[in-house]
Amino acid sequence: MKYFISIAIFMFISSFAGVRAQNDPTLAGMILMYTNKAEKELKNQEKVMLLQ
Repeated sequence: MKYFISIAIFMFISSFAGVRAQNDPTLAGMILMYTNKAEKELKNQEKVMLLQ
């Protein structure tokens, strides 16, 4: 979960550092999908922790 968020953050920062690569819509879609999944999982874990 944290791995995918770390990759997304790294790619975001790399775009400002002058690192340019060809855009891959499939990879971008996969990153977005896993990031959204990780955020939902984190929210669910936070809800469970609040209920305890």
